Amino acid sequence: MFVERSATRTHLVRIVFVLVGLLPFISLAAWAVLRHSDGHLHALRREGEQMLGLPLHIGSVEHVRPGLLRLRSCTVRSSSGSALLVLPTMEVDLSADEIRLMVPQLTCNSRATAALAEIARAWLREPARFSRSWVIDVRDFHWSANGVEGDEQALAVPADNQRDSQLLGLHIECVAAGDTRAVRVRCNPPSVDEVRVRLTLPPKNLPPLTSDEHSPAANSPAGDPLPEGSSAGRYEISGLIEKPLPVPILATLATLAGSPLEESLSVLGTAAEAYGTIEAIYENRQWSGLARGRIDRVDLAACTAQLPYHASGEGCLTIPQLAWNANRLRMCQLDLVAESGQISQGLLNACTVALGCRAGAAYQPLLPKNNRRFDDLACNVRIDSSGLVVAAPLGRAGSLLRAQGLSLLTEPENRIASERLAWLASPIDTVAVPASAASAWLISVLPLSDRPATDASSSAVESRRLPPNQAKRPSSRDEF
Repeated sequence: MFVERSATRTHLVRIVFVLVGLLPFISLAAWAVLRHSDGHLHALRREGEQMLGLPLHIGSVEHVRPGLLRLRSCTVRSSSGSALLVLPTMEVDLSADEIRLMVPQLTCNSRATAALAEIARAWLREPARFSRSWVIDVRDFHWSANGVEGDEQALAVPADNQRDSQLLGLHIECVAAGDTRAVRVRCNPPSVDEVRVRLTLPPKNLPPLTSDEHSPAANSPAGDPLPEGSSAGRYEISGLIEKPLPVPILATLATLAGSPLEESLSVLGTAAEAYGTIEAIYENRQWSGLARGRIDRVDLAACTAQLPYHASGEGCLTIPQLAWNANRLRMCQLDLVAESGQISQGLLNACTVALGCRAGAAYQPLLPKNNRRFDDLACNVRIDSSGLVVAAPLGRAGSLLRAQGLSLLTEPENRIASERLAWLASPIDTVAVPASAASAWLISVLPLSDRPATDASSSAVESRRLPPNQAKRPSSRDEF
């Protein structure tokens, strides 16, 4: 009897030992193997691709602690397969209501920022898909204006000549409170530099990311840009930038709300840098706002790329005041200066015909395709409902453009119609406007005249057919 009880107890102890000791160990071992298996890595990759909407490669994953992952050799690719972002290492901290990314180093070009903007736009407009807040901290941010497209090694460790701009760091927040969702970008360590895009969604009417042919966005008239799916929402853009920010990044931030500034900023060149302030609101399918600042390293070749004429060089654009209302400019003041460069004779001729500029002592009638070198350029431009004023700064005797110490172009004698700016975007031997997409866009955003319109179509065509030295300059808005 004693022996049987001892044997029973022995078996019971063995069973308890297996259940309490070996099974948890085996479970933990199996869990560890699963966490390091290719299946688990592929599951993480699929989850990441669903959130980003782009192909994602993850080399390896390390579970630092519950909820904290360390990913290595991550590559975000475009739909065509080329590398957009290469992240040697990244930490992901997951919680019930927030996703936090810690990135030691990030190199971006224009294609990468455009892809990131699409993700941010989707986050703003798809709360069902992005139910958690996102917080991204980048320790070292590098901007490559020249672009290292598809070069994974260069994206991971950019060469010195590709680091056109470096910020100390970036802090990006995508947060929501009720029907309001916002994307906020600032520098690290914290400073006054900050750009914020906020969208207030209508209750129980969350807008889709895309719109079909029957949506308000598809039926909006030309010159009245409507952010996709935002017909009933309210966008607010606010920014204060003291440290120069690459213009392509600023243009990308503007695209989050479908701002028309994107098209304006893109013509300044990939190396341009801007700083200043902006406050803008989109509501009832109309944009209104105020901006001022300065843009350095303006590429004159990029500015004239959509024109039938050519110029080259690097300039600086100061914007004392820029105001627009109901998708049109209300007041615009621009001061442009540039050092030595080249300008085509065709553009010189167009300035005399379209803007009423006067030929200077160094002006020579050459073939339109010929290029002329200039020593310096300086002009002040003011646009409002009363027309366009083009003037030279004080101390230049009215000279806008000089070569070898002599004036190539002199400022117009009178104020002219602002629509004349659109003439520069049209070939000289065509109907004034709109003869191109650029001229049509200019007409759509220039201020409306506060004076009664007159029939000037015949005089406009006649003026454009005259040689530069004989071009008729309107003495007032009424004459145009």
